[in-house]
Amino acid sequence: MTRSELLAAAQKKLGRKIRPHQLNYAVSRGYVKPESRRPDGWNVYGDEAVKGLIAFMRERSRSIQSASV
Repeated sequence: MTRSELLAAAQKKLGRKIRPHQLNYAVSRGYVKPESRRPDGWNVYGDEAVKGLIAFMRERSRSIQSASV
């Protein structure tokens, strides 16, 4: 799946909006890894990437909630 399909699938499972910069951050932190790279240079993501992005967003929301207490 492409980057936009990854965001759409994760948003549907999580039930809230995920912004593209949040995906970039999750990739840079190693939560999301592409399965392969297409010949045109775009990354291809799989189900593990969706799970990783959801895990990142849940951890991020927990850390924000604990910081606000």
